[in-house]
Amino acid sequence: MLLCPPWGVEALYAHRGLVELAEMVAARGSPCSRLDHPGTGEARDPAPGADRVACRLAAIAEAARLLLVGTNARDLAVVGVRLGALLAAETIGGTERVAALALVAAPASGRAHVRELEAWMRLTAGQSGDPAGRRGDGGLVLAGFALDAGTIARLRTLDPFAGSPPAGRILLCGCDRIAWCAPPARTGARVRVERSPFPGLARWLCDPLFSTVPRDFFARLVERLAQDAPTALLRSALPKTIGGASSRGPGFVEEFVLFGGERRLAGTLARPEDETEDEAGGCLLLLNTGGFPRAGPGRAAGELARVLAARGARSPRIDLAGIGDSPADAGSHRLDVFHSRALEDIAAALDLLAERGCGRSSRRVSVPEPFSPCARRSRTRASGVSFSSICRD
Repeated sequence: MLLCPPWGVEALYAHRGLVELAEMVAARGSPCSRLDHPGTGEARDPAPGADRVACRLAAIAEAARLLLVGTNARDLAVVGVRLGALLAAETIGGTERVAALALVAAPASGRAHVRELEAWMRLTAGQSGDPAGRRGDGGLVLAGFALDAGTIARLRTLDPFAGSPPAGRILLCGCDRIAWCAPPARTGARVRVERSPFPGLARWLCDPLFSTVPRDFFARLVERLAQDAPTALLRSALPKTIGGASSRGPGFVEEFVLFGGERRLAGTLARPEDETEDEAGGCLLLLNTGGFPRAGPGRAAGELARVLAARGARSPRIDLAGIGDSPADAGSHRLDVFHSRALEDIAAALDLLAERGCGRSSRRVSVPEPFSPCARRSRTRASGVSFSSICRD
């Protein structure tokens, strides 16, 4: 199964639920891939001047291809949420091996979604310091996430629901304005389109501190997809990923890491491109903002880590237990960012840094604007290495 998330702050809201949905699929013995669209989450930015919408459509197609190649499944089930649903429908239309497509709260079209974003921007601009408003180039900023004018114009052209749906099974969850809701006779004999209400949608797509993951709905969705597309949920011999995947950018290398007891906590370590462990310089540990995953609001943590890595520092960003990609403690079903367990998770992250050689060098690393340190500092010792944390007012 392939999961396509929303864009912007909605992706932060949806992240934990999609993690649990993927775990439900994996518990059935089936592979499941969660996608970060280019320029979002942990993914790298597209090349300057590139068509960002085209890059995201290509990423979905490539993720689907890799998932099919790497598994024993003959076909694929795809779940898209909000903008991810719109992009998935646009991409999957030409993919014959997609047996089932589930769309969650999909906009009626790209033009309709842009209208929603603009209305949201006008409602939130100036409230509680929310960085929302119109950009000088005609783009918009919403909750710290920006869309340039070219991307907005390209989004307006998306209209995958105007034609016939792709062959297979289509499940519309909380979608009331899509043309595919027409009677089955209009969709053709090879396609079955069904609607399903999603009463828990609003309680899921909100700030993670208050969000409720719709586990019962997800369980029914997985069961339904297994009935409609059984070959898309076959058991696979795909090896389990245990960390070590890496990517490169200008002056930095990023590595996905698992750490802590039983290697259950997830993080991303950014380091200088040409650094060896014996040359490890300064380190800055980046923690979650509230209940948001480790990339941070507006990708602030990811951007800071990459800038610092290019300047010579190692900067891991981690997910504490129950946040982002790190599993919650057994029996825990609600997010608690103030749990004392967080101190143990931070200590485990500091131990990881010590193991990777941080603290062996006296080299200093300058912190760039707008990430300049404030006067408040705290120091923590773990594994015999002293670490300093900085923050902003």
